Amino acid sequence: YRHTTVLTAEDKKAILKWSKQPNIGQLLIQSIAPSIYGHTSVKTALCLSLFGGKPKHIKNSRVRGDLNVLMVGDPGTAKSQFLKFVQATAPRAVYTTGKGASAVGLTAGVTRDPMTKEWVLQGNMDMCCKVLIFLFVFGRGALVLADKGVCLIDEFDKMNEQDRTSIHEAMEQQTISVSKAGIVTSLQVSTASTQTHLPPELLKKYIVYARTYVNPTVSSTLDTRKIETFYAQLRKASQHTGAVPIAVRHIESLFRMAEAYARMHLRDAVCNDDLDMAIQVMTTALCDAQKFTFKRQWKKLFAQYLSFRQDNTIVLMHIVQELFQAAYTYHQKISAPLSELTVACTDVLSKAKSLGILDLSPLYESTAFEQNGLRYDPDHQMILKTF
Repeated sequence: YRHTTVLTAEDKKAILKWSKQPNIGQLLIQSIAPSIYGHTSVKTALCLSLFGGKPKHIKNSRVRGDLNVLMVGDPGTAKSQFLKFVQATAPRAVYTTGKGASAVGLTAGVTRDPMTKEWVLQGNMDMCCKVLIFLFVFGRGALVLADKGVCLIDEFDKMNEQDRTSIHEAMEQQTISVSKAGIVTSLQVSTASTQTHLPPELLKKYIVYARTYVNPTVSSTLDTRKIETFYAQLRKASQHTGAVPIAVRHIESLFRMAEAYARMHLRDAVCNDDLDMAIQVMTTALCDAQKFTFKRQWKKLFAQYLSFRQDNTIVLMHIVQELFQAAYTYHQKISAPLSELTVACTDVLSKAKSLGILDLSPLYESTAFEQNGLRYDPDHQMILKTF
């Protein structure tokens, strides 16, 4: 993963400490453009794109791991602000606008060398910084410059249709093919196109650490049956409403998002919690993309996937109550004075793991947690109840 960010031993120690926070996933999402209120689904998508999935090499083919994001909305809804934040946060990013961009400006082109008078391809990444800036000014492709990073394209709808189609290969295959002036080649461009709480510097280093050292694999305990059921329901609903056609590539997107969420937690294996988050993100995006007449129908049909966090909260609350009841019974037997009871978060997580739940953040953020007189102590990783 190409970047210029240097990770010190202290940085790695701080990153590992943050990763042990039970709500680290929510913290990372909230760290995306914290000055912008709401838009949780957008922040989640951008956060997943920054971390990315794991690229796969199968025989002679390559399956990309990066996530592409398209933001669509009314003017004045902070789309450009989101892009600017990602540009400042991503370890490697290039920002451009669709209105002033051409196919050559986004991909690559050829130019005649003023010294040798030969045709030269503008796309080789093995150059010094000064040459990189020089070539960028004279039309070097933004997607090639963003190799191993993020390319942010604002005002994507203003781009010429012919120029817009030229970036399809870069987004899906992550290569750019050039056949001009007798030069036929293919350029590598492993970038995620993003169309429009941790400290910003720590967030950037956290992303670098995750993309450099964490390569999650699919766990054997992953609920593949859930993927099959979800995919079948999507296909059926899409055919019935005439919405966006659902294909196998949507399953690939699910795995990419699940791997990205696992990276956010610095996990080496994709678990069911990661899969649930990926399904929720995809379901939310597809529901919001429906026509108004079908949106309510889709939300009702996929309600179980949209509200999986609430179900986990109920289960986690039941586990906590059982542990407090056991602690209360123990204190009654030894006749100890009772003013406060504590339950270790590790005990709750241990029981939750047996049910496929690995994230306790929905519990701490729920209204039921506060209504039952519970307090969360992040320093000692304890749940307290005062009498």
